[in-house]
Amino acid sequence: MTATLPASWSFITTGAGQASFAFSSSLSNLSLAIAPGTTNASTWTTVGPVASLMEDGLVFHTSAYGADANRSPSLGPGNNVLVLAITAPGLTAATFVADLQAATNPGGNPVTPTPFFAADVLNNNNGATGIINFGVPVPAPIVGAGLPGLIAACGVLVALARRRKLVV
Repeated sequence: MTATLPASWSFITTGAGQASFAFSSSLSNLSLAIAPGTTNASTWTTVGPVASLMEDGLVFHTSAYGADANRSPSLGPGNNVLVLAITAPGLTAATFVADLQAATNPGGNPVTPTPFFAADVLNNNNGATGIINFGVPVPAPIVGAGLPGLIAACGVLVALARRRKLVV
């Protein structure tokens, strides 16, 4: 899995989160490793599985995992690419996505879309820090969608319109 921020942003470690990048899965046997291509790879550490990880009000439960940049905002720019190798026996991209668990917000305010990942970040342009979250994974394409599905749907609408004219 690769998480890339714009060049003007960095993954950081603040008091707002327990890791620079966090997620949870129903799978408790995942192995994480910081992979080549990660900016400042030698400073990163992996986290998990643990019972939960907190990211500024978001709680990742079940088997929580993460990666920590171990980088203070005071160090400025530096970490904008995380390449996280996630492995387990029989794990595929599809099973990984299917087993992601949504974060909760015990503070009571609903978070929309429901976050599946969160990152502690620094905007290098203005010095602002905070947690950003990423919502529901995009579903796979549906058979019949796209141009063929649109043409078929239009055909059905035309047929219904003609039938309505005949009945009236």
